[in-house]
Amino acid sequence: RSLAYIPYEQTDSLKYLALPSPSLEPERYKSVETGLQIKLGRNITANLSAFYNEITNPIVNTAVPIDIDRYPRATAGSDSLWANSYINSDEAISRLYGVQANVLFNNIIPRYKLNGELNLSLAQQSDEAPELLEFIVSNIQLMPRHMGQLSLWATPHKNLRIRADMVWMTKWLRVLIPFEELYSKVFSDVDGYYTIDLTANIILEHNLTLTFKANNL
Repeated sequence: RSLAYIPYEQTDSLKYLALPSPSLEPERYKSVETGLQIKLGRNITANLSAFYNEITNPIVNTAVPIDIDRYPRATAGSDSLWANSYINSDEAISRLYGVQANVLFNNIIPRYKLNGELNLSLAQQSDEAPELLEFIVSNIQLMPRHMGQLSLWATPHKNLRIRADMVWMTKWLRVLIPFEELYSKVFSDVDGYYTIDLTANIILEHNLTLTFKANNL
């Protein structure tokens, strides 16, 4: 499907902005994942996994010359006869791979009924055509190089429940900006972040609970 308009100075011509792409082929996507579950004693369970994702033959938007024989009314005005069109890139390839871990802690301090959950992920991206920024952003999810989340909750008293949620990330825009030197210039002072949320519930009566919550400490 094409996109064009009639220039006011040349009403018998068409200015093409986009051309149809009848020869497009599907993008090829490959994904492999493996996992392992480990039980450490009665109170700790760990799930480990590794993944590999690959995209080839991507569909990208690029400028192509207009075929006058096929589009005889095409005009460029002061511009050259070019328009945008979607094509398959034979050379571009993008890979995303890494490892993930999930660890559950069940009643690790029985006196306080302390439980916890730890999630960790390490990811790495590589592209053989880093100049195709639109392809990279649209196909690979914005994913930090390292991400961690730790949640702890306890009941130190029958009427008191406490929960803490911590999240940290690093290199969280690396996927969006594939050039190391550009990333360093733009985000030289920001390479990640850490936050913690705290929640406390105090049970005053059977149908009455007082809640305290603090975010982004």
